[in-house]
Amino acid sequence: MSILDALNRRYKQVQGLLNTPMNQGGGLLGNIPQSALLGSAIFGQGVQGKDPFSALLPAVAQTAQLQQLMTPKASKPFAVINKQTGQEELITNAKYAANPNIYAPVKKQPLIQQTGENAFTKRVGEIYGDEFANILESSNTAIDNQSIIASARTLLDQEDLRTGIDQPLRTTAQRVADALGIDVNLQNVTAAQLLKQSTGDLVLNDLGKFKGAISDGERKFAVDKNVNLGQTKTGIEIRLELMERAGGINLKFAEAAEDWVQRNKSLSSKDTATGQTWSQFKKQFRQENPLIDEQFKKRINTALKEQPDFPSQDNIKVIDGETYYKHSDGSWNTKPEKK
Repeated sequence: MSILDALNRRYKQVQGLLNTPMNQGGGLLGNIPQSALLGSAIFGQGVQGKDPFSALLPAVAQTAQLQQLMTPKASKPFAVINKQTGQEELITNAKYAANPNIYAPVKKQPLIQQTGENAFTKRVGEIYGDEFANILESSNTAIDNQSIIASARTLLDQEDLRTGIDQPLRTTAQRVADALGIDVNLQNVTAAQLLKQSTGDLVLNDLGKFKGAISDGERKFAVDKNVNLGQTKTGIEIRLELMERAGGINLKFAEAAEDWVQRNKSLSSKDTATGQTWSQFKKQFRQENPLIDEQFKKRINTALKEQPDFPSQDNIKVIDGETYYKHSDGSWNTKPEKK
C-alpha cells in the first residue's frame, strides 16, 4: 500500500467520525456542530506539534468531557398543586419554569400526633395548676381551723359537758357553730351536743380537702373511726387533735409545694434539686409526715372502747340558763333522775 493510499484511508476514517452524532443529550452544546468541536480539538493538538491524525482519539475524548460538563444535570421532581385541576402532581424545574403561573406550592399539614401531644401537654399543665391552687386553698382552711379547734377545746374544758353552755362560753360556742355552718339554739343545746356535732363535721369536711398531704389509707381510717369518737370526752379530744395534726401537715405540704413551683416553675416539672417528679415527692412526704402513727392509732382504738359519756343529749336541754333533765316518765326536772 502506498503512502498516498494510507493517508486517504485515514482521512475517510476521520470523516466518518466527524459525521457521527455525539451530542444527543442536548444542553449548552446542542446547537454547536460536533465537527466544529472535534476539529477545534484536533487543531489544538496540531498547534502543539502533534500529528493531527494521531491526536484524533484524545480529541474525541476531550470533546465528550466538554459536553458532559456543559450539559445540565436533570433535577429531581417535586410536588406542587396544579391550579387548573386542583390536584397534586410531580414536576421538574424545567416544567415549572415553562408554566410558573399554573403551579402553587403544597401546604404542609401538621401531624395529628403533634396536635394531640400539644393538647395533652396543655391539659396536664391545667391539672397540675388546679392541684396547686387546691393546695393553697386547703392551707387557708387549715389556718381558719386553728381558731375553731381552740374554741372547741375551751368548751371541752367545761367541768360537766352534760349541762348547758354557760353565758361566758356562749360567744365561744357560737363561733364554733358559725364557723362550721351549724344552726343551733344555744339556749337549748349542751356543750357536748355542740362538740359532738361540730368536731365530727370538722373531720368529715376537711380531711377530704387535705388529701394531697394525707394518704388515702390514713384518711379512710380517720373517717371510719370518726363516727363513734364523739361519744366520749376523750374521743372528742382525739378528734380535735386529729384535725390539728392534719392542719399542721397540710401547712407544711403547702409550703413545700410553693418551694417546688419557685424552683421548677410548675408541679409538672421535675425538681432541679433532687430530680424527683411531683408524684414521687408526694409519696415521700406522706411517708415522712404520717397523720396517724401506730401510737396515735392505739389511742384511737382505746378511746373507742370507753363507756360513752353522752350517748344521747335528747334528755337534756337548757331553758333561760337553767338545765332540765328528762326523766323516764317523760317529765322534765332541774335535777337528774336518780337510778
